[in-house]
Amino acid sequence: MKFYLETQGCQMNEHDSEVARAIFVRHGLEESDSPDEADVVVLNTCSVRAGAEKRAISRLNDLARRIQPHALLGAMGCVVERLKEAIFESVHRLDFALGPDALGHLPEILVNRSRRRFWPGEDSLSVLPRLSEGPIRWLVAMRGCNSFCSYCIVPYVRGRERSRPPDEILAEAAELVRLGAREIVVLGQNLAAYSYQGWTLARLLEALSALPGIGWIRYETFYPSDVRADLLERIASEPKLCKFIHTPIQTGSDPVLRAMNRRYTVAEFVELVRNARRIIPGVALSGDLIVGFPTETEADHQNTLRVLDEVRYDFLFHFKYSPRPGTAAYALGDPIPDEVKARRLRDVMLLQRRISAEKNRELVGRELAVLVTSTNPKKPGELQGRTQTNRIVFFEGASSLIGTFVTVKITSSSNFSLRGSIEAVRDQRLPPMMR
Repeated sequence: MKFYLETQGCQMNEHDSEVARAIFVRHGLEESDSPDEADVVVLNTCSVRAGAEKRAISRLNDLARRIQPHALLGAMGCVVERLKEAIFESVHRLDFALGPDALGHLPEILVNRSRRRFWPGEDSLSVLPRLSEGPIRWLVAMRGCNSFCSYCIVPYVRGRERSRPPDEILAEAAELVRLGAREIVVLGQNLAAYSYQGWTLARLLEALSALPGIGWIRYETFYPSDVRADLLERIASEPKLCKFIHTPIQTGSDPVLRAMNRRYTVAEFVELVRNARRIIPGVALSGDLIVGFPTETEADHQNTLRVLDEVRYDFLFHFKYSPRPGTAAYALGDPIPDEVKARRLRDVMLLQRRISAEKNRELVGRELAVLVTSTNPKKPGELQGRTQTNRIVFFEGASSLIGTFVTVKITSSSNFSLRGSIEAVRDQRLPPMMR
């Protein structure tokens, strides 16, 4: 028997898909590159925005038309948790649906060939998956979110914050290193809020850094007002911790921040950025931003552009607002015309492209530590990797270097990536410090 698994959305979804993939393999199924020849077809869905949910339903119906008559079609992820049984009204060929924390039911579905059932979520924090091959592996430290931003569906589909015990996290990290991980990405919807019987994220990262054989450690996402000085100081002092922080601003307007139920002001966010750059030399910052929130005025938009020019994110993910049923902001409607949203988004994109290009140009001529992650899918014979500050770097080299740390001299840059040449291959057992 064969399975086909397709993933939409965030890194947490990617991790959950790896858990599902491990379950399939343990039950004797072979992975297929195409849904057309698979016996079980599953789409892991994203519901963070209305457009993402529409794409998920559309893709499920497309898969329903393609799969073999005997095949099982399943959905998992956040769209399932939001729609529950109603998802079967939108996808009539659907056989089963699993919420984000319901993966423990997957073996029963495979054994019994269960059809037409929504499986409620249960706590699956302790699942230890056999992750896919590659030098970068994901590790979930906590799930859920307590922030309840007025526009966000995550607390309703992922639940409240639950932190895993540190001994479980450390044991899984050690296993990932044994399986070949060179970099571990610690995940949580609001990872800065990690808390377990006196353990903070700073303490957890310190313990992870002490594990033998571990290379780099990356982490995301941080809610701005939960980022404490001890966390910044730990990132600064430990060479294995990547000098990269993802902390979303969402808007540069205090009135809109209040309407979004974000627990900080623009001034407080700017102060966080200043502290991060003071405490962690060379740190790179990324974030998220929404344009067109229902209460956003043109003056709010101009304030956002001003703040972005002051903050100077290295990377920015920017979106047009879309109302989500079940959130507090849904009652505000969607009064801003789409053409206005599109123009404001274009303003943000052009500004951020300029800033990213300027920051990347500053790195030309420097030698940077890079983890070789894969070949360049667009250019055979070329490799790609990432720096500690999460920049993509392209360079020539043999595929045998995948999984090693190399020193790359940067020769050119673009808005989104760097290009260079290998100066040295570093000892795999000794993760390099950022240079």
